Amino acid sequence: MLGADLGYAGTPFILAKESLASDEYRHAVQMANADDVVLTSAVTGIPSNILKASLAKWNIDPSEATSGFHGIEPAGTSAKPWKEIWSAGQGAGTSNTTLGAREILGVWEKQYQGARDQPTLGEYR
Repeated sequence: MLGADLGYAGTPFILAKESLASDEYRHAVQMANADDVVLTSAVTGIPSNILKASLAKWNIDPSEATSGFHGIEPAGTSAKPWKEIWSAGQGAGTSNTTLGAREILGVWEKQYQGARDQPTLGEYR
């Protein structure tokens, strides 16, 4: 099994029962896929993974790169990043269920245990 020193995941928690995300944001994450996420600095000046649909809603061109943090409101719009301009990772669209955060972690633990118990490549040689 390959090892990792660090991993991070936030997108599944947008759908968590405890999340304060709007129903519209939740639906956008559920309907999206990895192709619907773009890395852009057009929102705050810092590269962020953003749902293309939310950029289009506010007429923000993701290719408009800006340098350095310029605040939390994109120039020319009153949209609020992370409230009205939605971020999401490559896991967008991989879940359509609403679980609690504890349940999400439980699923990951079971998946990890299942992967850990699989033979490694070296065992096949």
